[in-house]
Amino acid sequence: MAAQTPGLTGRFLFCMFPSTMVPLLLLLALLYAALVLLCAVALATGKWPAHPSFRPRVSIIIAARNEENVLPSCLEALGRLTYPRSLLDVVVVDDGSTDRTAAILRESAGHHSFLRYISAPQGGPLRGKVNALAHGIDASHGEILLFTDADCLVPPGWVEETVRFYAEEGVGLVAGFTVSRRWTGSFFFPWPPPRSGSDFP
Repeated sequence: MAAQTPGLTGRFLFCMFPSTMVPLLLLLALLYAALVLLCAVALATGKWPAHPSFRPRVSIIIAARNEENVLPSCLEALGRLTYPRSLLDVVVVDDGSTDRTAAILRESAGHHSFLRYISAPQGGPLRGKVNALAHGIDASHGEILLFTDADCLVPPGWVEETVRFYAEEGVGLVAGFTVSRRWTGSFFFPWPPPRSGSDFP
């Protein structure tokens, strides 16, 4: 019996695999591209009716842990929100920070009446960010809860552009998206990052 050359079968499969899979891979790539293009068109053309009279009380909840480098910018962006201050409740929860996060929050809360700072108790059944958000929810007063992160900059019209979706019956959850500060566009999404609340969510 002739001895089989080591690795011959593996090389044979390696040579055959590309030629048999190329059509399938091309088909999958085209389907994916079509799906991305469809989403891009929907984002660019989709409209939702405005409800200027719909102004519920809104709570924005943020969990922060060791965010001293990004928190000031986040708080400045919150200070530029155009939603009525009397209907806005911002709750920032310090999740056991060991840097200047707590000091920054205390100082900011003294300058902004709509901003409240609490410290999340530790040692309960919940841990980490989930624990901080749970305490933020308990401390909130809003009919609608919005969530963002301490390293995010919300546009001025973010609250209005988000809550208008809740004016429609049956809407219980609205999700937005985050644009990276380094993002400059792509083949399927060539337009620049949103600059104002009119571009969100």
